[in-house]
Order: sequence, then C-alpha cells, then structure tokens
Amino acid sequence: MIMNQKKSLCLFILFSEKPLIHHYVRIFAIELARFFDEVVLLTNNKTLNSIPVLPNNVSITFQENRGYDFGRFYNYYKTIALGDYYRIACVNDSNVLINNLDNVLKWENIDPFDFWGLIDSYEKPWFSTSSENYHLQSHFLIFNQKAIDLLDDYFKSVNINEILNELNPKILRRKVIDKWEIGLSQFMISKGLKIGHFID
Repeated sequence: MIMNQKKSLCLFILFSEKPLIHHYVRIFAIELARFFDEVVLLTNNKTLNSIPVLPNNVSITFQENRGYDFGRFYNYYKTIALGDYYRIACVNDSNVLINNLDNVLKWENIDPFDFWGLIDSYEKPWFSTSSENYHLQSHFLIFNQKAIDLLDDYFKSVNINEILNELNPKILRRKVIDKWEIGLSQFMISKGLKIGHFID
C-alpha cells in the first residue's frame, strides 16, 4: 500500500455519566472531521438517548471504560490494521473547542514531527518511574508514520493487563500518567523520534 492510499484516523475518547453525546463534543467532532478521513467517537455509554447529526466520516463505537485513555486507545488500536493509516490522532473530551483547528492542524508544519501534541510539559509527579519527565499531554496526540510503526513495541514495553485490571481509581490514574502520559513520550524520544508541540 503506497502512502497516498493510506488514511488518517482520529480516535475521540468520550466519557459521560449521561446517555448522550454532549453538544460541545458534537462541535469538536465536526471540526475534527474536516482534518481526518475517519473520526471514531469512543463512548462509554451502551445506550444513547439520541444520535447527533454528524458528518459521514464520523462513527460512534461503544467501549467499556477500562484503563482511561490508555486502555480505550489500546483496545481500539488492537482492532485496526495499522498499515492502513499514515496518521492517527488520540483526542479526548476534556477540552471545549472555542475556535476552529486550522492554525493547530497545519499539516505542513506538523509533518516534520513523528509524534506531536497540543501541549507539552516537564511536570514530574512523585510516582513517575521515568528518569526524564518531558512529555506531550495526552488529551491531544498525533502519531505520524514513524510513531505508528513503533506502537506495537511501545505496548509490548508496558504491563497492559496491570493497567486494564486496576480497580482502584487513584492507583489507576497514577499508572496511566506514568506509563501513558509520560512513558509514551519518553519511549518515542528513546527511539530517536522527533517530538513536537503547538503550545509550550
């Protein structure tokens, strides 16, 4: 498969106690659909009171909320053929969109990066197991081809079942921050990938 036959995919991870897709999520999804061939809304609700009107390239998939964004991304990633995609985004609903994404998703500026995020951080939580803590914040991540090619290796480096089976929410949050929020960026850096961010 040659590059121009590959597609771009955005996994938009949602969580709500209510059986609905909030209006701000719909607005965000519509905007993301302008930039990706496929947008998949990963909702934790099995039953939605109504399905919002969305672009044709946006679909909705139910997922159990195991492992927070790490588990949600991993469980969907297992179902796709990575070779079909040249760009994969992982976005969650913790942000409210108040403008368009034109200035953020200028692909000509982003393409030089293998792994890219909206905001970076040097924050070092006390429970971090990484010697370095520079990372991209995980609410908006984009994997270009070299990063996609390393996803299998990354997941093999992590004790996935330990995270997916953790029932204590406080311990789970720490593990996800350590292995996903910080660990993913540190893994990509250790492999020599070029990392970028929109907001310093």
